[in-house]
Amino acid sequence: MTAHRQTAIEAAMHTMRIRIIGDETRAETLMNMLHAMDGVAQVEEMPLPRAGFNGNGGNHAVSHIEVAVADGAAAHRIRVFAASAAILMDASAEFVDRFGAESP
Repeated sequence: MTAHRQTAIEAAMHTMRIRIIGDETRAETLMNMLHAMDGVAQVEEMPLPRAGFNGNGGNHAVSHIEVAVADGAAAHRIRVFAASAAILMDASAEFVDRFGAESP
């Protein structure tokens, strides 16, 4: 019997889904920041259709980001960081259980 070696994704216990409302550059910046955080196994933009809308006089895109994290403590740190970073970048971060048709 051979031992199965788990990948980082298989070992991750939590998957966070973040909907970012802001321009594409802000979503990419947040993804790069998340990659560097301790406890993050993977950061990936989901290939869902990008929604665009005009809010507060600006053109905004909606990006869907999935983050695999090592444990509940990492999930909490990443949630607090992502929400704060989004505000500082003049974007919005919404944490959802799943991405679907109800997306803006």
